[in-house]
Amino acid sequence: MNMLSKSDVTLDIQAARAFARLRRLGFAFLAPDLTIRRGSDNLASYLPDPADMSAGRPFSEVMWEFGGLESALAGVLSGAAPSFRLLLVNRTAQDGTQQYISIDVVPYVPEEPGAGLL
Repeated sequence: MNMLSKSDVTLDIQAARAFARLRRLGFAFLAPDLTIRRGSDNLASYLPDPADMSAGRPFSEVMWEFGGLESALAGVLSGAAPSFRLLLVNRTAQDGTQQYISIDVVPYVPEEPGAGLL
């Protein structure tokens, strides 16, 4: 088995940060109970109040598009489904512009069902 060196991990982290910044990639890390553990500034920028992305809030209250879809999220969490996607969701950004975002939900650690969601 090949082990990653510290420099490999650092490179991966820097590449992910650059991609997130350039593509305005936002994310939230969800606990198994579907509450927010951590949310990115990019994702919070799509909310009327960025403070709504605070830890402990139910994700479906913050991202209303997921209200009623908790069973789909639970399917990804349990490993029954590989992912869940909402395409071209209309959101008003903090600056008042209309944005269309696509939201992909994937397991936090695919090899560990129940660990959380991204």
